[in-house]
Amino acid sequence: MMNTKFTKGKWEIFTKKQINDGAVRYRVNEGKMSLLEGIANAHLIAAAPDMYKELYELRSSLLGMIDCGIVAEQHFDYIERKMMSIDIVLAKARGEQC
Repeated sequence: MMNTKFTKGKWEIFTKKQINDGAVRYRVNEGKMSLLEGIANAHLIAAAPDMYKELYELRSSLLGMIDCGIVAEQHFDYIERKMMSIDIVLAKARGEQC
């Protein structure tokens, strides 16, 4: 996987109000959201490195399938659109796009 500047993980839920990236504990609920929303956000943050990795690998696999001729021609446009969407999401995660 490419070099990224963000923490690779492993993020984990430390308590109902904290998440941990292995070095630093971060508070999830500072009163601006419900505790349930804070916990849900903590789970999303904890899963983010894995989701990034899976999307990155999926994009590489799709490109490989096209290059090897495994994908039928009538599906090229759809797959190219999905690859562009994946590129946008990955760039956003790296802070390259808002």
